[in-house]
Amino acid sequence: MIEMKNVSFDYVTFEKNPGLKGALKDFFRRKSHKKRAINTLNLTIKDGEVIGLIGPNGAGKTTFAKLLTGIIEATEGNIKIDNINPALHCKSFYQNIGVMFGQKTQLSWNLPPIDTFNMLSAIYELTDKNYKNRLNYLVEVLNLKDIIKIPVRKLSLGQRVKCELLCALIHSPKYLFLDEPTLGLDIETQKNIYDFLLEENRINKTTIIFTSHNLRDIEAISKRLLILVQGHIILKLSNLLCK
Repeated sequence: MIEMKNVSFDYVTFEKNPGLKGALKDFFRRKSHKKRAINTLNLTIKDGEVIGLIGPNGAGKTTFAKLLTGIIEATEGNIKIDNINPALHCKSFYQNIGVMFGQKTQLSWNLPPIDTFNMLSAIYELTDKNYKNRLNYLVEVLNLKDIIKIPVRKLSLGQRVKCELLCALIHSPKYLFLDEPTLGLDIETQKNIYDFLLEENRINKTTIIFTSHNLRDIEAISKRLLILVQGHIILKLSNLLCK
């Protein structure tokens, strides 16, 4: 279970004066400003839920995902995932989460995806049997059999996204965090990914937290919707998806 109690996060930005004189001035006295990206969030996410977080650009969606995955630490408040603070970077915590950010990649541009999958199996200390079983299953359901030995640079965007999903799920995480995973994809590829994620949730009871500014994403997969605006959750809706 995920619990957030009175969680806030402040970004610190710095002013930069132009020219050499400005650089010298900044060196001795640099002006900084705080911006509150997340403001006093209180939220509980139960095991097996599929949560959609939607909001405009700059609303705090990516910051929300970074807080829950331990990439950044809350300025105020407490976050617990299975009674573990993500910011402590515990090994057991990272073995239970899978992360996919739309603008980041785990794949190596000049290497085939299978090399990355093999590396991740070593990082997560998977047994050969468990790794092969999981890899074969994911390759089949994501239709990746013909491409996992092709260099990443030769793959289409949709193929790369599916490989990124496989990276995030190779160790069968309990929690899956997705930040704008369908960005730039065509409608057919989006639908294939939605169907796969719903099946993963149904079979393995994976808790999925999905951030997007695309309503199509939310309608297709989310069972509970959170609307985030300027760091505040302004609306919560449940029972969106009935199968």
